[in-house]
Amino acid sequence: MNASVVGRCVSTSGGGAHLKSGNASRCSRGGCRLGRDVSAAAEDCSFRSADSLPHFTPTDQFLSLEKRVSDFNQAVEVVQLPNIPNPNEGPVVGVPEHYLGVRAMLIGGIEGELIPQSVYHPERVLTGECWDTLAILPSIIPDGVMGIYGLGGGSLARICEVYYPQQKIMAWEVDPTVVELADKWMGLGFLQKHGNLTVRIGDCLSNNATVRDGFAGLVIDLFDAGGLMDQLTQKSTWETFKNRMMPRGRILANMDKFDEELCNVLLDVFEGSVSFKEEGSNVLALTGPPPNPTFAEIPSDLNSQFVGWVSIEELME
Repeated sequence: MNASVVGRCVSTSGGGAHLKSGNASRCSRGGCRLGRDVSAAAEDCSFRSADSLPHFTPTDQFLSLEKRVSDFNQAVEVVQLPNIPNPNEGPVVGVPEHYLGVRAMLIGGIEGELIPQSVYHPERVLTGECWDTLAILPSIIPDGVMGIYGLGGGSLARICEVYYPQQKIMAWEVDPTVVELADKWMGLGFLQKHGNLTVRIGDCLSNNATVRDGFAGLVIDLFDAGGLMDQLTQKSTWETFKNRMMPRGRILANMDKFDEELCNVLLDVFEGSVSFKEEGSNVLALTGPPPNPTFAEIPSDLNSQFVGWVSIEELME
């Protein structure tokens, strides 16, 4: 998901937070099993031997764990951010406190900024980013499968596994390299082996990205070259998504920035029943009425994510 750290890092594309030199804007993941599952995931995703890691110097302040080129992205890299600012160089400028100690998956190759596409911390599940808000969806949908279009490194899936351990999730990711690195470094392999997550490698816009009885909920977090995919501005795409839902199923989408054309498409397809929330520089869209915590089973850690949902008129004020 700068200055001396981020400013020299290869930038990425994806729906995560943009961390530019000197500032940072936020993006855009039942009984809590945090104590057992997160520690087990951390053990499963522990650091490899020092000999297998790239050289880490104080001037870089972050550690590149692994970097690959894929058929879909110029670069896919997992980096480790420091737990505390380097005492010899002062604070890690441009990196928010909640990013310290995380592993970030970077996608792309644009110079000058770092865009975490997914983040992972072995001892924390909540990210301080829009994945936390996307994770309210299991609280407000009927029983059934929740889909994720745009799994990335699994930040959202991990939150849902901890706070909604009974929720079945089917997630799509187009780039197998992303899944391989997330399995290795970000605990995704643990979620697939021990949780209710099923991962599909493929294009979620294809006719195969469905479940038998329709999705109870669907998170859409799709980006291309750092921006929203062109297909997501088309009415036919959202009509297809709508037809993949079960009755009373709801869609929660990361729209990136405010886009009046896209808002109008959503309002048209879903007959005006769409709520919006600003998350830093990002806008999220939820089909149906604003989420009502009074009638939802909400993990207490996610209570704040129910605040701030508005109509299109209020969003544009």
